[in-house]
Amino acid sequence: AETVQAMDNALAKYQFNVVADTLYDFVWRDVCDRYLEAVKPTIDDDHTQQAVLGVVLDSVLRLMHPVCPFVTEALWEAVSEAQCGTIAGVALPPSELLATAAWPQVDADIVAGSVVNDFERADTLIGQIRTLRAEHNLAPKKFVTLHVPDAVASLVDATGGVVQTLAKVDNVVLLAGDRPAVASPLAFEGSEVLVSGLVDVVDLDAERARLNKIVEAKSKQVAGFEGRLANEGYLNNAKPELVEETRQLCAAAKADLEAAQNALAALG
Repeated sequence: AETVQAMDNALAKYQFNVVADTLYDFVWRDVCDRYLEAVKPTIDDDHTQQAVLGVVLDSVLRLMHPVCPFVTEALWEAVSEAQCGTIAGVALPPSELLATAAWPQVDADIVAGSVVNDFERADTLIGQIRTLRAEHNLAPKKFVTLHVPDAVASLVDATGGVVQTLAKVDNVVLLAGDRPAVASPLAFEGSEVLVSGLVDVVDLDAERARLNKIVEAKSKQVAGFEGRLANEGYLNNAKPELVEETRQLCAAAKADLEAAQNALAALG
């Protein structure tokens, strides 16, 4: 719905660079990197997911056709034949040719703001876990365990397995009482999240070195932000939104620093 609106606005203003950027971001980031990867494990046995996929691919071809007419027309027949249902609130009248197909019409009330917000938050968490996996050179097929507070556990449950699928998580454990002996920390929305299964016991020295680097870097960041916020000239002359952004960055750096310090302490 957001993409159709953005495309309509850009086309009305002849902003064709915005059209191209909007399409690229939607198709590559939302459809391919997020959505297709999320439904892969379950779509073979889920008729509703199959219907949604058909609608998504049909809509994508209609939106891309003005920019990529030949490729999309070549794909149109196969996508049309694969359709296996409709989705309420999305109007996609059938057409033999994509060139004469109607533009997608999406009802505004189909958008659920809370759901979109939950998935944006989950995407942030997934990105942090993926970054942590990359830092440890973890094999793509190796699964990890998440140790999370209640609020993060609720988010993981609300997004229906997306975090587990996209971040290769096989177990989500409430973070209470004893901490895992070997786990790597990340700060998410002001809370500490631990990821275990990244490091073997034999790699503890390397993990300590990695955490010490994080502590050193985050300490410098915190000192820099706090120095800026203690400067009366900065507070009086900078735009209010810039000062607020500095406060938020300082709080995030402090959370990262505390998480790394706690992980170091747990390693002994």
